[in-house]
Amino acid sequence: MADTPEIMETPAAAETTKTTETAKKPIRIWPLLLCSWAAILLVLGLIVCAVLYQYLGVYEKTRPELKMDELMAEMDAADWLKLVGDNLDFSLSEFEDPQRLFADYCASLDTDQPLSYRSEKRETDSDRAVFVLRCGASNLCTVVLLPTEEKLPFNRHYWELGRVSSGDITKTLRSVTVEVTALPSQEIRINDIPLSDEYLSGEPVEIKDLSDIEKRMDEVPTLLTYAVGPFYGEIHVSADGQELAAQQSGRKLRYAAATEGTGSLVITAPEDIKVTVGGAKLAKKDVSESSYGLLTGLEKYTGDAAFKTNTYRFEGLYTTPEVKAFDAEGNELRPIMTADNSYHFFHPSDKAADEAEQKELDHLWELATGYFDAYVAYTTRAFDGSIYYKLLNATLGGTQLQIYIAQSNAAMKWAANSTVENQELHYDNLHRIGSDCYTCTVEFELDKTSSTWVEEVSSSEQNAEQMVFVRRGKFWFAAALSMIGD
Repeated sequence: MADTPEIMETPAAAETTKTTETAKKPIRIWPLLLCSWAAILLVLGLIVCAVLYQYLGVYEKTRPELKMDELMAEMDAADWLKLVGDNLDFSLSEFEDPQRLFADYCASLDTDQPLSYRSEKRETDSDRAVFVLRCGASNLCTVVLLPTEEKLPFNRHYWELGRVSSGDITKTLRSVTVEVTALPSQEIRINDIPLSDEYLSGEPVEIKDLSDIEKRMDEVPTLLTYAVGPFYGEIHVSADGQELAAQQSGRKLRYAAATEGTGSLVITAPEDIKVTVGGAKLAKKDVSESSYGLLTGLEKYTGDAAFKTNTYRFEGLYTTPEVKAFDAEGNELRPIMTADNSYHFFHPSDKAADEAEQKELDHLWELATGYFDAYVAYTTRAFDGSIYYKLLNATLGGTQLQIYIAQSNAAMKWAANSTVENQELHYDNLHRIGSDCYTCTVEFELDKTSSTWVEEVSSSEQNAEQMVFVRRGKFWFAAALSMIGD
């Protein structure tokens, strides 16, 4: 085979071939891009660092802790407490005074202990910074810092003292509750503030040692229970002005205002008068004693019309029950009270059926008032023979009253010279016992001044007397006179 002849490449073809090879090679731009991004990031980093540096500088100057450190250096514990004033961040029941409790709390602090503070992160925001200032291990107060009006970059600001308050000291104090058992009639006070029914707790409690009469009352006495709390300071509980002692059980203080029945009651009434105590009708078994009283020895004048007077005595009562009395017609009678717990009832004044009977009653009233006026004059003034003999002549001979007046002759001669002023007399209960005897009562108030060669003594008397008059022949005489309740 013959050899292929070699073709000669022209210059133009060679140039074309070179250009084609050059176009097939890739252009390398990624290094350029990377360099560009690196340069940009570097610039941004420098800017961020510059801004961050500036921000950190502003942040450091505007930290609220710096202001707290400044204030801590300027003030001690006493200065902080003065700033608290009335800014108390806690509330108490009506029975405790927040100002007093905080004062007692401050007095218990050892102000020589070092001061420190902690930030309350949950209460702190951009508009305020809250710190709890401590004295040793105890909270002293709560400090609130507020932004100043000066504006700084990055919306930052300086701080100034806003409010100093007590904080809620109840979170650090031991609390107790109070439970009081008392009778409905008792006034219970806690720290001298009356306890109202809104603090009642549970159902009324039965009293196990009630007297028989109280068990029969329409409203049987029970004990009420009051529950109050919490308390953080001093507690004083009283019942009707008497302070009670507490029995502590854990975090509860128990007070018993009525541990036993201490009340008493004395009632006197004619045997035919109906008497009720707290709605319970008194029966024969309730009578402590029964007697004819001032009618004793006057049977000649009273005849079969004489009546006994019953005395009822009750001890160990938990309450002061309502006492009522009614005559045979059901009319309620007015008692004569000689003490808070002594009731004395009598037959009501007789009513006249006609004019003649009214005239007789008026005459009996005149006898009674005249005799008692003479008796008061005789017993409160220097001896006066005319009054003395007037009394003797108006008194039934042989009676205890006549003997007393007769034997007082010598004593009355030495009695102090007295004057009576503002004398008030109230006569009532004129009741005829047969045709030859009647009884009545007189309640009196008078101011008496007695003079001796040594001194002058003034006194006020308030009491009541019962008088009995009898008729002998055509004339009436005083047969008995006695202080009611003696």
